[in-house]
Amino acid sequence: SITEDESEENNTFLSWNRVVGDTSDVVDMLAFSILDYVLMGAPGAPVKEALIKAGIGSDIYGGYGDSLRQPLFNITAREANASDLERFEKIIMDTLKKLADNGINKSSLLAGLNSAEFRAKEADYGGLPKGLIYGLDALNTWLYDDSAAFNSLCYQQFYDELRRRLDGDYFENLIRKYLYDNTHSSIVVLTPKAGLTIENENALKEKLSKYKDTLSLDERKKIVEDTAYLKEYQATPSTKEELLTLPVLERSDLKKEAKKFSYEIKEESRVKCVHSDLFTNGITYLTFDFKIDDPMSLDVSRISFLTSLLGFVDTKSFSYSLLSNEINNKSGGMSISPRIIPLCQGGFNFFAELNAKCLNGRIEDTLSLAEEILLTSKLDDKDRVRQILKEDVSDMMMTVMTAGHVLSAHRAASGFSDEEKVNDAISGIGYFEFIKDFDTNFDERYEEFKDWAHTFIKNIFTKENLTIGITAGDDGYDIFKEKVGAFFGALDKNAKNREKDLDAIRIKGIEDVKDEAFITASSVNYSSIAGDFKAKGYDFLGSMPVLKVILNYDYFWINIRVKGGAYGCMSSFERNGIIMFSSYRDPNLAATYDIFLNTAEYLKNFDADARDMDKYVIGAISNIDKPLSPSREGMRSYIAYQRGLTFDMVQKTRDEILNCSVSDIRALSKLIEDTFKEPYRCTIGNEQSIRGDEKLFSEVSAI
Repeated sequence: SITEDESEENNTFLSWNRVVGDTSDVVDMLAFSILDYVLMGAPGAPVKEALIKAGIGSDIYGGYGDSLRQPLFNITAREANASDLERFEKIIMDTLKKLADNGINKSSLLAGLNSAEFRAKEADYGGLPKGLIYGLDALNTWLYDDSAAFNSLCYQQFYDELRRRLDGDYFENLIRKYLYDNTHSSIVVLTPKAGLTIENENALKEKLSKYKDTLSLDERKKIVEDTAYLKEYQATPSTKEELLTLPVLERSDLKKEAKKFSYEIKEESRVKCVHSDLFTNGITYLTFDFKIDDPMSLDVSRISFLTSLLGFVDTKSFSYSLLSNEINNKSGGMSISPRIIPLCQGGFNFFAELNAKCLNGRIEDTLSLAEEILLTSKLDDKDRVRQILKEDVSDMMMTVMTAGHVLSAHRAASGFSDEEKVNDAISGIGYFEFIKDFDTNFDERYEEFKDWAHTFIKNIFTKENLTIGITAGDDGYDIFKEKVGAFFGALDKNAKNREKDLDAIRIKGIEDVKDEAFITASSVNYSSIAGDFKAKGYDFLGSMPVLKVILNYDYFWINIRVKGGAYGCMSSFERNGIIMFSSYRDPNLAATYDIFLNTAEYLKNFDADARDMDKYVIGAISNIDKPLSPSREGMRSYIAYQRGLTFDMVQKTRDEILNCSVSDIRALSKLIEDTFKEPYRCTIGNEQSIRGDEKLFSEVSAI
């Protein structure tokens, strides 16, 4: 379904699918994860590139999925036309045949293999326990063969085998067998229809109305009684006796002391380096932050788009496809993005940030690649810039449909917070609006953007703007110290070549917004409210992380999810004063806002026994004491330094969490009431819902 404002042209999905062998064949399945990179994932990947150059769709995505016994390889064109189907299939098959007959670029295969092996050895699963992920990975083969339970854990032998097969035609034969000659396949075409969501809703209403007419009085009465029973059941908490059957921790089981930060401030050639000396298994993690002053007077959406180009366009020494191979052959990966860091004393800093990771022996190569990308990237390939722009638009549309709760929360907060204004403009609705407009007017604005980008790079990527975070053992830091001089020299040379000051490209600040609704073709809503408790004179308290658990798993959970039928509900309380409440895939709108705004009243009457309070406190601590990989532990320390967050501040919060009582939670009622006297709202979602409650919003528009 699409909205009435959207065109049916260039709005069809085309999907090409193949079943690929059996998950028990571990070598073949690992090989396909590498072919995923080679065929679809890498910049310049031949199948994706051929479809894009043919003008089929605004974005091509898909690849290999191994979560089923019969894994799948998928290629999908987004925003295509049904008339493109024959060409779509032919281009895919012709490209696959060419690769199978003429051979795959060995450097690309090696880059895909190195990248996969690096990730396996690094085993960085964010805040999730490694044991949990290892167990889930084991199920990919264990479910179907007990003797294969540990295949995913004993990965080195399989990577070694794949290295031995690089020199032959093994990968080409996989393409021929499973992708080109394979008839276990499907083609799926999804064509758009304006107003289909509303049409389906009306059809369902009519169907139910007709069904109602067939029911007897007793049958109708029975449905009413069953519904009333269900609502009563949903509203009735488990009995104390039932809850006591569940084993739980107690507060006394929790650590009293907060986790310390692990960093030392060093200086190399007058550049501040924040070093976390941790065991990293021979890997060095690098963060280069280039500070950008006064972001409120800059077009930060442009900055965000520029960072999405760097690393994916040609440079002085490499085409963009060869650059990707070079990165994966010589490092564990590299990425560039804008970064906002809120300061504990108020305000925020804004950076262009490059993150890289590599084996200690590859630090010099990684620094050289960072220099290559930051200082010699070429934006002269207009078609390549346009391609990345269209992919960005496609990715953001997907984000709107799948993570609208995140976008709506930050958009709501952007009504009063400069930090959130920038956040929205670099990754939210503001950014989406920018790239859609740029895409529409690309030919007229490309040259001006290119000139702007040249000025930005010369002014920002300098030593004077730079702070470096490095997580490595002392041996890794010593190598970095020895090799970083050439990188600093290149930054100095870049600064000397400035043609004009950054002030020449400053613009009008970001405009204020409040109470907006954005219509999509979705049948559900993502609704958020936001407020600033510091603006009302309150400080951050340790009881707030506890309240977050209470709301997410009690008050909001019962009223928005269980009774209201939403898929999810969440809240957040930040040290900078921002509170956000959100719902996820929510069939309701006004009723959800009523629940949000009734939070203060709920807290006035809040009560819980000691066991329940222990449960809430343990939940709050579990959000803090997540297992951290070395890279994330180092980043935690680096961000604490940048924010001005001290161990004493963290310990104070932990003490307040551990000692949180019912009265502390009730005391937050006044804070919530004052914060949301004039709430900032944002909803993304269903047209009928939004039009029905349009009075809640000062502006309604399609997205």
